[in-house]
Amino acid sequence: MAEPFMDGGYVEFSGLDRMTIVDPANGEEVGTVPAGGVAEVNQAVRSAHEAFLAWRDTPAAKRGEILGKAAHAVLSVTEELAPVLTSEQGKPLREARLEIRRFVHTLEHYVGLAKSIRGGYVPDLDARNGANCVSTGRLDQNSRPRSVSDRPALPIESVPE
Repeated sequence: MAEPFMDGGYVEFSGLDRMTIVDPANGEEVGTVPAGGVAEVNQAVRSAHEAFLAWRDTPAAKRGEILGKAAHAVLSVTEELAPVLTSEQGKPLREARLEIRRFVHTLEHYVGLAKSIRGGYVPDLDARNGANCVSTGRLDQNSRPRSVSDRPALPIESVPE
């Protein structure tokens, strides 16, 4: 099994115990992964947050281009990925292939949306779940348009031990 992917590459967590991944269909060991703790989770959260800061400043058309390349890359290795899903999850190979194709279809859907995004950006449009959305011209009573510079920085909290 691969090591965790953070900061643009695979990270080796030396000195950690390893967890065994077992094929639920036959009970055979298919690999191991590091059993990360609080420090590793915090590292992953920081890494994801830094990646998000760059991603949110990427224009929608460029995001769509990146997602399109990802969809093509995943589709091109379907026959390599399907047996991995089968061994990790115990699902039939046909289902694994279908799951990969559905994932690629989802990416392609967002590629299409990225080409046609119109409207203004309204931070915190949906206050219930904190999602940032493209404005549809309708605001609920708890939302108000703000400038991007008025947006508070996202806090990075440590995971409690």
